[in-house]
Amino acid sequence: MDVTASHLMGLVLMSIGISIMFKGEASVEYGITDGGERPKFIKSKSKKLVGSSARLVGAGIFLLGLATILLFPSEQILFTI
Repeated sequence: MDVTASHLMGLVLMSIGISIMFKGEASVEYGITDGGERPKFIKSKSKKLVGSSARLVGAGIFLLGLATILLFPSEQILFTI
């Protein structure tokens, strides 16, 4: 089996989604940075998701990882199992 970059990205997204679903909580921070060498947030918001909303986001990330594996073929083979 050939392992490509899309397989690895999909597995990373799937593992993040599974961990969020099992924990039932996730902290998210988003904002605008100054774009420098060491970027700092100019404006930012943080949100803590708990319970079913966090599990729903985790399921979405898991499905995004699955779709990455299935729908985005990559020609660049990293290694073979």
